Amino acid sequence: MGDGRYSGVDGYGRFARSRRRIYAKNNRRAERVRAKATQFGRICSSAKMPFLKCLDSDSAPGRTLYLDYSCGMTGDMFLALLCDLGLDMEPLARIFWDMGIKATFSVVRENSRESAGTCMRISGISEQSQRHVAELLDSVGRMPFEKSMDASCAARVRQRIIKALARLADVARETHGALSDDPHRREMAAAEVFVRVVGAFWGLATLKIGTVSGCAVPWFCGSIATECKMAVFPAQASALLLEGKPVCASKHGPAIITPIGALILDQTVERFHDGPEGILVRSGQGVSPDSDSLRLYGVLTVDGQKQNALETVWVLETHIDHLTGEELGAALERIMEQGALDVLFVPGIMKKGRPGGLLRVLCSGRRLDQVERAVFHHTHTLGVRRRQEERRVLQREPSTLPVAGETVAAKQYVVDGVHFARAEYEALNALARRTGRSLPALRFLAEE
Repeated sequence: MGDGRYSGVDGYGRFARSRRRIYAKNNRRAERVRAKATQFGRICSSAKMPFLKCLDSDSAPGRTLYLDYSCGMTGDMFLALLCDLGLDMEPLARIFWDMGIKATFSVVRENSRESAGTCMRISGISEQSQRHVAELLDSVGRMPFEKSMDASCAARVRQRIIKALARLADVARETHGALSDDPHRREMAAAEVFVRVVGAFWGLATLKIGTVSGCAVPWFCGSIATECKMAVFPAQASALLLEGKPVCASKHGPAIITPIGALILDQTVERFHDGPEGILVRSGQGVSPDSDSLRLYGVLTVDGQKQNALETVWVLETHIDHLTGEELGAALERIMEQGALDVLFVPGIMKKGRPGGLLRVLCSGRRLDQVERAVFHHTHTLGVRRRQEERRVLQREPSTLPVAGETVAAKQYVVDGVHFARAEYEALNALARRTGRSLPALRFLAEE
């Protein structure tokens, strides 16, 4: 009759009841994660986080990343590819350390006659960061992405992270039959996934990548070994995440697209086609730390038709002579937060000899009503003039400059066929605080 555990009516009943309890517990855990994501989404769209109100499509950068994952894609390979395209992981590492996640990003550049690319290893998470998904979701809103990007871009990054984690909860619920019974492993798995998901979307935003496209998904056979050794993701997870994607035949036997790679692919790739399109900006490779044959290729392009584009903008103007200097400064800052392209205050002498000036605000048509309301709300002016104007915009690209022995973020543009780079104020200001040098001194060093 056996040992009574798996045979016999009583033994089988106890086993079945035990499995049902495990399934129900894991399902409730996945539902709580989903509820946290939904709750955070509602909070972000409310007045508690007004920076999300300025999100729309015209704020997305115009660069496209084409992914060729015919030779594999993992979370680490995707981050390595972004580093090969120019991403600096140090600011993100500081954000994680401030959260208590002691993630260490080891980036190694491979450059030989046979091959070139970047390899990344992420360490320190499994030993120190035992977090559950629900706890990590709560921390997304507190991550200070504004230190390295503007408020609207930071809000978009948070939104995409929440969406990806919600998708993760859905897949975990569908695959709950294979969940690990060990909560310690599940918690560390959550932190492992969290670091890679945050890194993926933060990296895309930092590189000013607005669109991601890719090739057809190579179908593979064999077992799936993740970079996180996650019991929460069996082989079934990759198949669920890749549903609806075009596939093609592949000679690869092992699982070349891991669940984290499949999650990033599912949440970032918007269009599938045969190759990159547009003007080449840069290309790169993300190499697997475990196998040199697993490589993720990426090509960064811009639309040639958008180079030096002519666009229509709105100009809002009003005279200000009733605000204090502090109130005026706060008003300019708040108007920019609501999506204005630029603000300018020109001082002058008003009627009756009062000191005042002209407030001029530049914004897109999509943001017109929102920015105009902000002007009335923060200045209490009695009227605003508005008109449409045309402007021609040079294509700008993120870049870096060596300053005082360090690398700082910069913007690069082209005039008459000559490339110029200008250091970003936020990057110079942060360097000035760290080194004790003055901003003018650092600017002069950047221009040398």
